[in-house]
Amino acid sequence: MSIKQIFITIIAIVALMGGCAYALEGSNRSSVEAPEAVVAMTFDPQVTVLPDPVAKGDYMAACYNMVGQKPGDLAYALELGWKVVCSKSGDPMLSGEGDVRTLGYADSEVKVITLDALSVTYNTIAHEAAHVVDYEALAEVSRIKMAKKYDAVSWDDASMYWNYPSEMFAENRARCLGFAFDDTFGEMSCDDIELLIEQGSDKDSIKSMQRTLTDVEP
Repeated sequence: MSIKQIFITIIAIVALMGGCAYALEGSNRSSVEAPEAVVAMTFDPQVTVLPDPVAKGDYMAACYNMVGQKPGDLAYALELGWKVVCSKSGDPMLSGEGDVRTLGYADSEVKVITLDALSVTYNTIAHEAAHVVDYEALAEVSRIKMAKKYDAVSWDDASMYWNYPSEMFAENRARCLGFAFDDTFGEMSCDDIELLIEQGSDKDSIKSMQRTLTDVEP
């Protein structure tokens, strides 16, 4: 096969692969990082009619619907321009091997929360939204003091990942708003969560936009 024929074949394959995936705004994922076809959908906060989350077992619709309820601090995150992506396949962060599986993550560099559509829960969304509160509003001096109180090396370092104060804040912020708690994480008191937010830069907006489990499941 000539070089020209090989080049044409490659273009044809890339075109076919592109037709199998939803466009993901701002994505820089490559075929090397994500061998699976990327199936992802970015939440649009302007859409008021949400899909039926149960109909035909549609995982993407279920994820999109849960995001639309804006659990925890998600309304605050969206107000600050963060995007939320429900991903069904193709994201290497959500397809890791081993005992621990990533259910979602918040990337502060691109301001995107990515959720595993196959396993997403309100708790996961609230946890990741709490990371946004951390990134956007908490005071560094407060983080340092709280890390010392919980015997951590720093806000993002401790003897175990589950005891990183940043992760404890996110999981316990979700718990304090009524969402399910994963007791693998260390416990941070609701009073300490409240203190961190009070000493931060945007306490009024955070409190006015927060949604508890009762708000999303009345």
